[in-house]
Amino acid sequence: CVVDKTGEACVKLARAYRPDVILLDLNLPSKPGIELIRDIRNDSEVLDIPIIVLTALCGEELIRDVLKEGASAYFSKTDDLDDLFDLIHSYLNNSEQLPSP
Repeated sequence: CVVDKTGEACVKLARAYRPDVILLDLNLPSKPGIELIRDIRNDSEVLDIPIIVLTALCGEELIRDVLKEGASAYFSKTDDLDDLFDLIHSYLNNSEQLPSP
């Protein structure tokens, strides 16, 4: 997704590379991030990949909405980066314990 900075190719890239974790900003030029979460969760090939929303946007309603749409976690860009690294590490450790498809 970083390659084209849009939501257009993200699901396709996720299918091709099967990342252990997706870090997603909600401010994308061509598609709202919340719609991209929905697209990923509706795709059987990538729906199980954890999505960490990493954004400067905030608010309880927004957090509720992204989690309801299927984000695994919400992380504000103003939060402590060590906490983000710990969260990513926990997802990576869990993926190592899962059997390969």
